[in-house]
Amino acid sequence: HILANFVIMFFFGILAAVMIPGMGHGNSAGAGLVFLLLGVLVVATSFIYTRRRLHDLDQTGWLSLLLFVPLIGFFFSLYLLFAPGTDGSNSYGPAPAKQSGGIIWVIIAIPVFIALIGILAAIAIPAYQGYVNKARAAKLEQQQQQLQQPQQQQ
Repeated sequence: HILANFVIMFFFGILAAVMIPGMGHGNSAGAGLVFLLLGVLVVATSFIYTRRRLHDLDQTGWLSLLLFVPLIGFFFSLYLLFAPGTDGSNSYGPAPAKQSGGIIWVIIAIPVFIALIGILAAIAIPAYQGYVNKARAAKLEQQQQQLQQPQQQQ
């Protein structure tokens, strides 16, 4: 579950990185509200999955607050990801069901997903830059035409 939450947060991070630079133009209150709600959703699910994992390790859920501590949160996440759970039942309940082989596919899919994002970015960013340059050139041409019209009328 933590790995799935990481993938979701990674996706929203990329989405935010792509959308935020363009939010400076026009009304961005709606987009800001959407990102706020998505952020709250990601933090809530992160705490839920972290608490479950800590209970699997027979630890208190309050340790999930360590995720907010810089650098410690990173290493704590690695611990949660790789530490083996307690054998059998613990003070938080019975042992969870065994994982299927799907985790191997997820581990393989993450680098493939990141590579696809990189390929799409390598294609989209230059195309977008070309669009921006053409839009600026058109705007400058329009401004020059507007400046020349009053001079021609005199």
